[in-house]
Amino acid sequence: MSGTEDREKDLSFLRIDKSQKEAFQAKKERNWGPLLYVAAAIVLVVVVGATVRWMYANAPEVSVVRPSVEQGAATGAVTLTAGGYIVAHHTIEVSSKVVGKVVWVGVEKGDLVKKDQVLVRLDDSEYKAQLNQAKANLGALEARLKALEVGSRPQEILAARAAVEQAQADTKNAALTLKRTKELVEQKVDSQAQLDNAQAQYDMANARLSTAQENYNLVKIGPRIEDINYGRAQVEQARAAVAYAQTLFDAT
Repeated sequence: MSGTEDREKDLSFLRIDKSQKEAFQAKKERNWGPLLYVAAAIVLVVVVGATVRWMYANAPEVSVVRPSVEQGAATGAVTLTAGGYIVAHHTIEVSSKVVGKVVWVGVEKGDLVKKDQVLVRLDDSEYKAQLNQAKANLGALEARLKALEVGSRPQEILAARAAVEQAQADTKNAALTLKRTKELVEQKVDSQAQLDNAQAQYDMANARLSTAQENYNLVKIGPRIEDINYGRAQVEQARAAVAYAQTLFDAT
């Protein structure tokens, strides 16, 4: 027994005391704690630096001018000179009333413009042709309306009467020819075809006489009020077309 006790006593110094083990573990945790905080701080700094570099890389260029103060020579006033960007508070869209090919541009980006200033000119050849056509149509309708409002001139009445007299003479001659042809056919001198031809000539002469007589009556009476009103409406419509064509031409 004494030998066994001696061996246990000799090995007792090799055993780790429990209190010493807990103290060693606490000391170990105290040593690693600051290192973890330092590592976290380093990672945070790296992330923030990368974010700042990305923001600077994608930020628009800004021209910075250091302001300077100038002393006025005569009045002694202080003038502040500075540089930078001026951004419009409202965005204004500029567009044309018509569509066309751009042939001239009078401003550049950043220029100061005024009210009613011409910025762009378009090709106006097509709109000019439409305007001229509308004006020509208006002129023709105005001339026709004037003739309707004035009525028939004495010369027109005389011409219509002369046409009636000529038609009457032609009808009389055709009637005489038809009469002689009938007598000759009865005498077996002329053929039935000649009689048919004489009859046709008489019918045509008689129709021309009726037309000339109606025209002569209309010329003496003059144009109807309905025709005059219709002519006036056509003129007003043509004037509106000219005004519209003029606005399109001016917009180019």
